[in-house]
Amino acid sequence: MALLEAMRIGCIPIVSDFRIANQEIIRDGINGFIISHKDIKSFVDRLSDIIENHANYKNVYEASYKTFVEELSFPVWRKCIYSIIQEVLCIINKDE
Repeated sequence: MALLEAMRIGCIPIVSDFRIANQEIIRDGINGFIISHKDIKSFVDRLSDIIENHANYKNVYEASYKTFVEELSFPVWRKCIYSIIQEVLCIINKDE
């Protein structure tokens, strides 16, 4: 949830390379960064660079927010859930 909240306001996500949903959302270097969970120095270096050179990351900030709006926001989620419900109802109605 914290990842979605960060993206909702356009923060640049920096996530670890653990095999979890973060890697399904973050495209390394496009809308955030994926860092090896064992490489603390890379995490600190990336964070420091974003702070010191934030203007260089404008495209990443924008892509983070755009990913949230186009793929993860409530209206998108609701549309997907309604679609699933409709499919299930069609299957149930066919079986009756």
